[in-house]
Amino acid sequence: MKRKGLYILFIAAVCFLSAAQGDAWFRKAEKQQPDSSSKSLSAILQPGEKGDQSQTFTVLRIYDGDTIQVRGAGLTFKIRLVGIDAPETGYGKRKGQPFGRESGQYLDTLVKDESVRLKSYGSDRYNRQLAEVFVGEKNINLAMVRAGLAEVYQGKRAPGLNARPYFEAETAARESGTGMWVQGNSYTSPREWRRQNRSPQSSGTVKKTDLINRCLDWVKTIMRFVRALD
Repeated sequence: MKRKGLYILFIAAVCFLSAAQGDAWFRKAEKQQPDSSSKSLSAILQPGEKGDQSQTFTVLRIYDGDTIQVRGAGLTFKIRLVGIDAPETGYGKRKGQPFGRESGQYLDTLVKDESVRLKSYGSDRYNRQLAEVFVGEKNINLAMVRAGLAEVYQGKRAPGLNARPYFEAETAARESGTGMWVQGNSYTSPREWRRQNRSPQSSGTVKKTDLINRCLDWVKTIMRFVRALD
């Protein structure tokens, strides 16, 4: 009986260490996984005024009010419209935010199938390119804020970005009740909305829980096996 207890404790310890190591590996892999086009893009989209802003890109897809997919220079990649944050659209079982769909639809009318220019501000932790998007001389990022369908991004500001026009546009839209600002005091920023509606997948707990549950299943199997030896 003592030997069986030692077997079970040993297996449980191995499973616990495997789960902890597996979770750490998943987090490291998610954080460090490179974008296959990032090295090529760095040669094309240098941050700020150093970048080649004459290069044009075709918009292929609009994900929501602040993220698009473009193609150009032999590459296809995602662009996160720098300096702004649009209402969440929701997907699957995850509910959308008020004006999330309208924001994406409006961005679609501005850039879909258009040739756009990009002013890069580097990339984010998801390997999306941070950029101001231009159709002709029109700053699309700023247009989203003026339409009341995006707010100024509340997180860390991209180095070199002049945020003043964005704050001025947001103030004007808010005061006139344009777009999402019609909600008044019931308005919730996209940043706060994500915090309140964060899914388990976004925090990595699903992967960790799956590993632990798998280990518990192994322990139960071993226990059944040991009992069968009696």
